[in-house]
Amino acid sequence: MMLTPLDLMDDENEGPDAVMRVWAACVPAPSTHPYLARHGLPPGELRLWKGGLIGPVRDGLGRICGLLIVDAAGRARTWMPEGGSAHFSIGASDTVIIAVSDLADVLALHHISGHQVFLATSVSDALSLKSRLAGKRVLIAGLSMTDASTLVTPETWSEDFIVAPEGQSWAILRLQLGGLARTWIDDPLLVFPGVTPAGSTWLRRSGLWAYDEDGNPFRVCGPVMATTVIRTEDGTDWSRLVWMIDRDGVEQRLKITERDLIFFWRRVVSHLVDGGLDIHVTSGMAVIVAHLRLARITTRLRLVERGGWHGDHYLGPTGTVGLTCDDMPVRSGCFDMAPVSAADDLALWKDEVAALAMGNSRLVLALCAAFAGLAIGLLPGQGTFGVHLRGLSSTGKSTALAVAASIFGPASREIRNWRATDNGVEAMAESHHHRLLILDEIAQIDPRAAAQVGYTLGNGIGKQRASGAGRSRQPAFWQLVFLSSGEISLEEKIAEWAGAPAMREGQVVRVMDLPADASQGFGLFDTLHGFSDGAALSDCFKAVTSRSTGDVALAFVERLTHNIAAARLSLSDLQARFLAAHLGQDADGLTRRAFGNFALLAAAGEVAIELGILPWSAGHAFEQVARCAHDWAAARGPDKKPDALAQVRAWLDRNAANFADWGAARGDAASEFGYIRKEPLTFLLRPKGWQSLSESGEAIETALTEARLVRNSPARLPGGKLMRFRMIDGRIMP
Repeated sequence: MMLTPLDLMDDENEGPDAVMRVWAACVPAPSTHPYLARHGLPPGELRLWKGGLIGPVRDGLGRICGLLIVDAAGRARTWMPEGGSAHFSIGASDTVIIAVSDLADVLALHHISGHQVFLATSVSDALSLKSRLAGKRVLIAGLSMTDASTLVTPETWSEDFIVAPEGQSWAILRLQLGGLARTWIDDPLLVFPGVTPAGSTWLRRSGLWAYDEDGNPFRVCGPVMATTVIRTEDGTDWSRLVWMIDRDGVEQRLKITERDLIFFWRRVVSHLVDGGLDIHVTSGMAVIVAHLRLARITTRLRLVERGGWHGDHYLGPTGTVGLTCDDMPVRSGCFDMAPVSAADDLALWKDEVAALAMGNSRLVLALCAAFAGLAIGLLPGQGTFGVHLRGLSSTGKSTALAVAASIFGPASREIRNWRATDNGVEAMAESHHHRLLILDEIAQIDPRAAAQVGYTLGNGIGKQRASGAGRSRQPAFWQLVFLSSGEISLEEKIAEWAGAPAMREGQVVRVMDLPADASQGFGLFDTLHGFSDGAALSDCFKAVTSRSTGDVALAFVERLTHNIAAARLSLSDLQARFLAAHLGQDADGLTRRAFGNFALLAAAGEVAIELGILPWSAGHAFEQVARCAHDWAAARGPDKKPDALAQVRAWLDRNAANFADWGAARGDAASEFGYIRKEPLTFLLRPKGWQSLSESGEAIETALTEARLVRNSPARLPGGKLMRFRMIDGRIMP
């Protein structure tokens, strides 16, 4: 029969002294008590009352405030007349074990380890108790591996759960192994979130263990565990992320395909050996593979090809930023969450860089461009664009680039060079998707490449190419902001090519040419903040930006991910407010598009102010970026508007390879752009081709119509069906 608190009382009046009266009336428990004898346990502090065992329940100060009541069958309950939070425990040490189990396991764990052991009534009770034991190493016992795996922090592993072999209690383990049972505490099992190992193996700090044919445990290899299931965005290439510790004691992560785990186990072992895994016995190689393949894993990751924004997560060079969740996006070779930004590094950057940039319109613009490069991915409809700072040598252009680069890391690592082929610029653009691309010295690019690159870079899509099998493959694409510099403009660079086409209107708004000189007598600078001259301030910037750590960009993205919806709304609202305040009612279409780009820069800067990244007062980014926008408009002048028909000729010349020969056309989808008919010379544009042409300039359709060079008409492909085209008369070509 189960003892109750009333069995301990002389009457039903439970006063504050009742616990001590009962405790004083109890006698020491003998080791022959059936419950203790069954488990071979010493009585310790336990006492005896009416055949049941009584143990002291102590508060945080060590005072007895209640009693643990255990009957002969081991059923237990706690009696605490005054209530409160207190637990039965045995021993005292710096290491504490909290057992979510029974009295027998508590006594056995103390006897095995010598540590202080508490008895908890539930998992939540154990976690609450753990939070109150500050300053002590706390281990939790009594949970299954599956239950323990649900309590481990995501993206990590734990040695804080000591788990007995499957199907055994700590009391039984002590009887079976004696002193050897301590190895299960000193060499604990490693627990991973959402992972339950195969029953035939167990992973401990010392490595992977299994039983031989005689039932004896042996060490197979160093610590290794499959922790996560990974698959691509289209649901293919299923793999497992394998965690291991190499022979140097360094954690490694390898991606091993499910296919190899099932069909090519020798290849799996080769990957592990190459990664530095210490394999203790070669006869255990099949055990290792089975251990990785049979582990039950609930965690999923989604492998994506590129960085930038993927839903509510941002994939940067150091990992994924955002809330940990199932199906979280990761990139190959960077499967972890990004480290938390360092507050000290952010504070130092505010003092050394952002504070000195304040009041300098071109530097404010550069920093806003850096933050806009990160925020642009939250606005899917926003096109790629850039700002080109044009000015004489020693104006301070390189300083502006270094200031922008400083939010990502040292300027020497972040600044790229214009000296590249159009293919090289494509590769740089693709790798900077949703990130600022910084390009220095436009004079170094070939003028023919400049004519193509200036447009392609801002267009956000690369060339159509064929795969190794001759099939068409998806062209590279990107969405970014870029910041450029040079002594000449893009238009001047293109003009170096004899017979170059006129500057296209699309290029004007995709690469906005801004005078680097702020017209205050200090070159790029508006104010010197107490420095003797612009050179001294520039030298200071170069020194402090070289020490950047990249924590500024990380902190900005972290704070954006706290509320993505609010960030999107704020960016859109700030853009609209900027345009309402600074765009004239009579502005032409090109100016409206350019000011829309400046509006994004200003909005990103204001969001960075709101998030506490930039130490400026609200409105400062608006004020300084607006000045740059009006300087751009003034420098452009009314004579800068490009010729629309020249834009069409340049587009047709540039996209000649995208047109199919009308005479050889077979089928109705041989070319997505359109066809060339040679007699008479006619360009037949399909919807995709016409859309691409229209995006290259604002007044193109009007100019073609007024010149009577375009008509909307159906035509039947040779051997195909009747289709409708936009037909451009070949007379447009020189």
